Amino acid sequence: MELALLRTLLSKDFYDQHKGIRCPDSIFSKDVRKIKQTVDMAMEAYEKDLTVSDVEALFYTTNQSMTTANKTIYADLFKRMAKADPINQEIAETTLSKMFQQYVGEKVANLGFEFVNGHRQTLSHYVPCLTNTTTTSRLTSRSSGMTSAWTHSCRHQSLRHSGSSTSQA
Repeated sequence: MELALLRTLLSKDFYDQHKGIRCPDSIFSKDVRKIKQTVDMAMEAYEKDLTVSDVEALFYTTNQSMTTANKTIYADLFKRMAKADPINQEIAETTLSKMFQQYVGEKVANLGFEFVNGHRQTLSHYVPCLTNTTTTSRLTSRSSGMTSAWTHSCRHQSLRHSGSSTSQA
């Protein structure tokens, strides 16, 4: 499914609607994430629809020091990506939104686990975005835009309380 989503992201129009916070690298598995980063770089540089071959060429150009084992893994991923059909854009949007919600949920669960185990002393700068009913209701929305609004709100709360421009929710 991840590779089919990446195929869908090769459409410049779809990519522009979902780039950045709406489709962060972190929602993809480790190996696919590197391909997604290449798609991001290529879309920024070329600003047009891409093919799997375009992305593969750029990927190998920017990752020249890979081991033979890694090259084999990525060759298989690109082969599977080329065979995958792009997902219907509405379904892809819903899928991206659900993947992002799962990612945010895992982050919140991990923060709670760290807090319970004494690795974090406070969660106070996350509480406003978790207790605000407006932003919480946005999290349950089907729209990836609404999910992004929730995340932006949490990141904003985190930045405001920590005083740092590099904090992440």
